[in-house]
Amino acid sequence: SCGQTITGIGVAAGCYWGNLVYNMYITSSELKKFPVGGVWSAHLRLRTGQWHGGPGSVDPGWPGFMSAEWKADITLNVIDNKNIHIWFPLSHSGTTNVVMPITPAYWALNKPNVVTSEKTIDACLYDGYSNNSKTFKITFNSNNVDRVSGDFILRNNLNPEKSTLPYQVIVASPGSSDTVQSVKPGVQLSYSGINLTGSRQVMIPGLHAPVACIPWPIKIKLKPFNLSKQQAGHYTGTLDLIFTPSL
Repeated sequence: SCGQTITGIGVAAGCYWGNLVYNMYITSSELKKFPVGGVWSAHLRLRTGQWHGGPGSVDPGWPGFMSAEWKADITLNVIDNKNIHIWFPLSHSGTTNVVMPITPAYWALNKPNVVTSEKTIDACLYDGYSNNSKTFKITFNSNNVDRVSGDFILRNNLNPEKSTLPYQVIVASPGSSDTVQSVKPGVQLSYSGINLTGSRQVMIPGLHAPVACIPWPIKIKLKPFNLSKQQAGHYTGTLDLIFTPSL
């Protein structure tokens, strides 16, 4: 309240303010209701005051209410660490099986016995943050690597130590088909500016809404070999991918 000196009791003129503290927070149970990670924003508008019987309302929409107003813009960076995925849409899974069809490698050069094989895998990257991460780091690992050349290899199921087929893993920057590179086992790839690239919407089990996933085709290519000199049988191998997005 504000006013002049009150005669008879000696109260000095001036204004007297009361303090009221508001603590606002979001409970963990409410945070769990966010359907996907990402940047979530809201605007908070808070009015406080005292009802009275006379004129003086600041806002005509609030008759008889002397109001003070406080506003805040709220931004939440919600990261869904449990659902970061290298996703394979065609198999609707975080894993996939690849069958490599054999084709002639140098038919035009009259080398019909020399064959190769290649397959492009449709993959995409979900960072748990609605494609707002600034950097993607990815590593290809495998237990099947040639000790001398360092190449990824497929092993013959009946003779895994002596009969192998080397292959390459070839990728470009996620969301781009520009410069491609051949991947080395255990060597981390780092990509920046991913949040500026295009994405596709995919449904991932466990999430309640489609999420932004960055397309990232992965090409697997067998190095040319002489079919007549290669031991017959099934050749298999495994690739493990480690994906680490960062803010």
